[in-house]
Amino acid sequence: MIFPWLKGFLRAEAIPLTWTLIFLNFFIFLLSYDPSQHHSAEFFSDQKKFELTAKLYYQFQGGEDLPKKSQLFSFGMRALHDVKFISEADQREFKGDQVAIQRWKEDLVRFRNQLDLRPSQVFGLNWNRKAPLTWITYQFMHAGWLHLFGNMVMLLIFAGAVEMQIGGFSLILIYLLSGLAGVLGFTSLGEPTLAPMIGASGSLSGIMAFYAVYERKKRVRFFYFLSPVRGFFGHLWLPTWMIFPLFFVTDIASYFGTASELGSGVAYTAHIGGMIFGLMSGLLWKKWISPLSPSVQQ
Repeated sequence: MIFPWLKGFLRAEAIPLTWTLIFLNFFIFLLSYDPSQHHSAEFFSDQKKFELTAKLYYQFQGGEDLPKKSQLFSFGMRALHDVKFISEADQREFKGDQVAIQRWKEDLVRFRNQLDLRPSQVFGLNWNRKAPLTWITYQFMHAGWLHLFGNMVMLLIFAGAVEMQIGGFSLILIYLLSGLAGVLGFTSLGEPTLAPMIGASGSLSGIMAFYAVYERKKRVRFFYFLSPVRGFFGHLWLPTWMIFPLFFVTDIASYFGTASELGSGVAYTAHIGGMIFGLMSGLLWKKWISPLSPSVQQ
């Protein structure tokens, strides 16, 4: 594990709008957290039901005979990511055991109705509901405590450093616009999926990339931890541009290395979209806006 320490964890008086963003993320998480969202695939968790889903999806795709046993996992996983199949399968006619198929359809409708009521579906960005407001609200939603905590620690480090450089209101602008760029990455590079996109990762990626190019000539302190054994943890000084290979190369590699039907649970495309916006805005800000603005660095 390695991450930049930058100025460490600054007081609220020094970076008020960074702390405001963190507070909003925690507050909205507490209001919207639904433990049942972790069981979004519960309907498909039974082995027999999963295999039936794969067989029905094979027919849904135009297959005449049953898929080979070796193909069941692939077709089953693709079914979970096919929004059209989940939305329309209960209205289609399928070959096979009609009693089992009818029971499967009833379970599907029940699952879909429960899914639509979850906060992550209402306020997250998904392929079923193209609500413009979700382009903003998804940036403050999180799937669980670890997801929230990891994003907020990195946001505190990077957003605090950016706020010290360009000011709080400019930071908010970068946060929101990076999140919008994350949506563009998600919708243009990603495959349709049943799961909504939630989290501040797209916004965070933009802020990280912004800082990396805005302070590209600076050497900053990184904290590394390999084990609690002395000598395997500590600090080292590296160029700011090391943020790109440490954080963004893995996103790009994961995007190209993950089969679309399997998914990963991580919106790498949103990270890439936010990163591209942050990189471009950092370069433009450094060249055109900073020379015209008084320094806000403390």
